[in-house]
Amino acid sequence: MELLHISTVDELRNSHKKWVEEILKTKKYVRESKWSQSIAVGSKSFVEGIKEKLGIRAKGRKVGEKDLYAL
Repeated sequence: MELLHISTVDELRNSHKKWVEEILKTKKYVRESKWSQSIAVGSKSFVEGIKEKLGIRAKGRKVGEKDLYAL
């Protein structure tokens, strides 16, 4: 929550609700594969840890780095 500059769970909940409502109003919602097909998103060490914990379920998955905010 620190990265979002949000200090409480209630504030996060309210912000998330507003974000979703705004996207639904624009009718420009699409599935973003960078979020929905990834087994984890975060630092390289975090993703490697998740892949290790998933074991055989992560077979064939690669750890890569992408700028998720690039257009």
